[in-house]
Amino acid sequence: MAVDTGAPNLIAPHGGVLVNRIASAADGATLRARTASMARLRLNDRQLSDLEMIAIGGFSPLTGFMTEGDYLGVVRDMHLAGGLPWSIPVTLAAGTGGAAGLKEGQEIALCNGQDEIVGLMTLQQKFGYDKLTEARNVYRTEEEAHPGVAVVLQQGEVLLGGPVTALERRKAKTFAQYRLDPVETRAAFAARGWARIVGFQTRNPVHRAHEYIHTHFHDPIYIAEIARRVGFCTDHFGRVFRSSTGVTFTSYVARVRVEKAKELLTTTQRRVSDVAFACGFESIPHFNRAFKRQTNQTPQAYRAARAHGPRH
Repeated sequence: MAVDTGAPNLIAPHGGVLVNRIASAADGATLRARTASMARLRLNDRQLSDLEMIAIGGFSPLTGFMTEGDYLGVVRDMHLAGGLPWSIPVTLAAGTGGAAGLKEGQEIALCNGQDEIVGLMTLQQKFGYDKLTEARNVYRTEEEAHPGVAVVLQQGEVLLGGPVTALERRKAKTFAQYRLDPVETRAAFAARGWARIVGFQTRNPVHRAHEYIHTHFHDPIYIAEIARRVGFCTDHFGRVFRSSTGVTFTSYVARVRVEKAKELLTTTQRRVSDVAFACGFESIPHFNRAFKRQTNQTPQAYRAARAHGPRH
């Protein structure tokens, strides 16, 4: 469903159409009644956010999660299959086991973490994909310390594509009065007679945190201090950070430090203890645990394997 924006003084939505995939109250009751016999798929926080953004038109002209043509066009050429510029895939990933029982053409009930049905999807396509190719082409790196790459590498092996309908919106817990849908912001712009609008991406505070962690990994890093730097309270920043990166703040810091340690272990002859402290770890046991958790090897074994090269 497209929305009449009623704002002739504004530029058209991306692709020329402002999408609305939110079911009306009457339609929602009918659709919800049909879900009893449907296969269910549980979405994580990131996927729930994507569902909502599609439904309210924030990802116009997308009407659902990308099918293979759009996905490949974005990954290879930063364009949808129809030629419209688009830089990051909007996909729904599922594990091989979860996707095995799903058939193209069927309807799927989409659920939140409490197993409550929040939307429907008509499965047009399910397809495999190359995670490393997506990471390289979209984020220009394969390093898992990058939050976008981490999401891609950790998500399921099968992508599910097709149109969606949202049955239920997530309730805003903070700043509800400022959470406006695209149709509402366009109406507000038109009412004010604005011709030029600057958008501030609210993920940028998290990006500033990423930059600080990557440049100060060798120093003590505390979540309360980073939250203060970006203007968030500690609890809210922790939630936003995890939603953005898919991991906790502590896990992200440890991941960055281990990546730096891997580099030092393979490019220098510094002692393991020196490497640990140079990368910000406060103790050798902590370093060893974090390193093995991320690489399944001890630092010594990691260095030795790369010093001797592959065995034949």
